[in-house]
Amino acid sequence: MVKKTKKKVVKKKASSKVSENGKLCAILAYLLVGIIWYFVDAKLKKDKFAKYHVKQAIVFFVVWIIVSVVRTILSPVILIVGPILAILYLILVVLWIIGLINSASGKKSKLPIIGSFADKLDF
Repeated sequence: MVKKTKKKVVKKKASSKVSENGKLCAILAYLLVGIIWYFVDAKLKKDKFAKYHVKQAIVFFVVWIIVSVVRTILSPVILIVGPILAILYLILVVLWIIGLINSASGKKSKLPIIGSFADKLDF
């Protein structure tokens, strides 16, 4: 009876194990380097954990670029945009930290607000 319990525990750990390269790529995806690494390395394209976080990071960076472009265009014209964009940047920094923590801890959790857009990416 003890042997069966040990086998079940070992099987659970083996099935939930995330590869070290996949985890490192997922962490680096939020620093932009991992996205490039993912598309260059053929082995990583098979890693579902890395792919999940690369998609999340791509959506994050697209949103960051959109907010930056809006800030550049509207900031000199409308003074009220400054405080609103400062709040948006603060939210983006929090989302970035959440993504880093999720990838470092081996979790597949969507980023709040923008995470559902990553499911629509197909590669």
